[in-house]
Amino acid sequence: MLMNYSESTVQYYRNAWKKRAIEEASRNESRRIRALECAQEISDFLVKEFNAQRTVLIGSVLQRDRFRDTSDIDIVVEAIAPSEFFRAVALCQLPEFKVDLIDGATAGPLMKERAIKGMVLHDGQKQNY
Repeated sequence: MLMNYSESTVQYYRNAWKKRAIEEASRNESRRIRALECAQEISDFLVKEFNAQRTVLIGSVLQRDRFRDTSDIDIVVEAIAPSEFFRAVALCQLPEFKVDLIDGATAGPLMKERAIKGMVLHDGQKQNY
């Protein structure tokens, strides 16, 4: 059944939808900025506590139009001892974001390509991907 709405009713719903879209974009951008701050804090922690030599931020946090309320933080990490890697993953989890650490030494070609294009957070000893 097709409903007939007046032009003023349709305009009301269009305006409400636009307002919600603007508010959602603003919330997503605020969350993305917070994710960038958290990523730097995580990088600093990994360098200090696990002697990480290089950390590179990848993923949707770098793309304003792709970052959503369910987006996580993806960081490629170099030179954490294999025996400490999963401990580092566990200690980097945050209440407000899921954090994925990717071991640069064992990353596949796609992750290595993303790391080349990512945002370097720390580069104590440059590695060639």
